Amino acid sequence: MAETTLQCSETWRKAGPRRALLGVAGLVLGACIVLNLVVNPLGLYWARLFNPAQLNYRAEKYEFVRQLAVPPVTIILGSSRVMTMRAADVEQYLPGPCYNCTGLGARAEDYYAGLRLLCEDAGLPVHDIVLGVDYEAFCPGAPVMSEARFFPAYRKYLIHNPAQGTGFLERLSLLVANQQVGEALNVLRRQLLGHGAGPTMTLGPGGEALQPERDREIAEGRFNLDRILASRVRKYAEHSLYLSRYTAPDEVRLAYLDDFLSYCQQRAIRVHAYITPYHPRLWEVLQPLKGIDVLDRVRVDVAHRFASHGYALADFSHVESFDGDPGLFYDHIHMTAANQARLLKALLGGPPGAGKGRGRG
Repeated sequence: MAETTLQCSETWRKAGPRRALLGVAGLVLGACIVLNLVVNPLGLYWARLFNPAQLNYRAEKYEFVRQLAVPPVTIILGSSRVMTMRAADVEQYLPGPCYNCTGLGARAEDYYAGLRLLCEDAGLPVHDIVLGVDYEAFCPGAPVMSEARFFPAYRKYLIHNPAQGTGFLERLSLLVANQQVGEALNVLRRQLLGHGAGPTMTLGPGGEALQPERDREIAEGRFNLDRILASRVRKYAEHSLYLSRYTAPDEVRLAYLDDFLSYCQQRAIRVHAYITPYHPRLWEVLQPLKGIDVLDRVRVDVAHRFASHGYALADFSHVESFDGDPGLFYDHIHMTAANQARLLKALLGGPPGAGKGRGRG
């Protein structure tokens, strides 16, 4: 009996730390659930005590363009890599008012869904599109941006992703998701403490992203681009490019591209498209990697689809292709407005000022 008691005591002693660890994990998960239910940053649950998270600007820009006295006839589409492109710079080359309608993390489905949302729901009379195409836009490993799917007016245009609605199981899983917890904390910081959430970025009059703090650091010589590049380029291939899963462009995303181009053809919309650039330091890391030749296959396939619909796709993936400046980057993939202006000159051609005098209303 004594031996059995000792064995039980030993078992309990060994299990004690595990039980404590499980208890702590349970408390953390419980706190996350309560936080997400009460703050409800993505608007998925019943609580409405706080304003929703400021996520990727799709809904914000959609509401803004609907209220413009003179709707834009030129729109800029693409991911965050195109967000610093100034509408006023585009208006120097293309006639009529322009608005930057880009959002974070755009994939090929964003081109199609975003355009239909703007044309059919917002009623924009779009004549021209400046489109920044990322290699990552066709990656089979990259998920549809959840924030876009939580925007109902947008979600109905995800025609090749019928299961992309926010069903019960997804809402349940998101109760403990890092993404939603982070957004909930951002909401609390912004609304209770008065602090900005995330990067200090505001929208300019043409929808372009403004980063005054970073620009001030650059102007004062305090911005350390080398340090940012060193911390980001090494992990990019797997964390952002999903290279181990990127063996060919995703067929569903190629279908969205075809739908987008057909939609533009039907409406006689001119498309001025280009592949967005990587910083040269990022290319130095990517080019020797096994499997990186998938980018060449993507470029050829995507360019062929543009051509088959009567459009061209410029390859600006390297900065020298448009006389870009490696020093005019915020990081490995995001350029300053000055570099965007150089890209526009190469893309749209013609003497600057061709569209001047037909600006936003």
